Amino acid sequence: MDRYTVFYDEFCPFCNFSVKVLRRFDVLHRMDFQGMVEYSKKNRIPVEDLMNSGIQVQTPEGRRYFRMRAISLLTLRSPPLFLISLAADFLILAGLGEGVYEFVASRRYSIPIPGNSQRHRRGSL
Repeated sequence: MDRYTVFYDEFCPFCNFSVKVLRRFDVLHRMDFQGMVEYSKKNRIPVEDLMNSGIQVQTPEGRRYFRMRAISLLTLRSPPLFLISLAADFLILAGLGEGVYEFVASRRYSIPIPGNSQRHRRGSL
C-alpha cells in the first residue's frame, strides 16, 4: 500500500503531540513522518523554506499538500479521525481554513500539551 510522508517541526511540542496522535490512529499504516530540520539537512534545503509552509504531506505520487489541506488529507486517510477531516474540509470550503490554521500555528509553542510541562520556543534548541 502506498504511503504518505508527513513533514513536521520536530522541535515543536504541539507538532510532536499531533504526530503522536496521528501515529496512534494510523490504523491503515499509511503514514511516514519526517522532521523538517532533519530533512532539510539531508537534502540541503533551507529549513526556513520548509517551516514557512507549515505541516506538509507528500502523496505517493509526489504531490504536496500544505497546512489545512494537509490536515484534511491526513485525517481522511485515518478512519478514526474522519470527523476531523470533515471539519477541516468545511473550514476550507467556508474560506476559514487558512485563518484557523494560522491562529493555531502562531500559538503552537504556547499550547499546553498533556504530559509536557516544558515550553519551547523556535530556535531555543
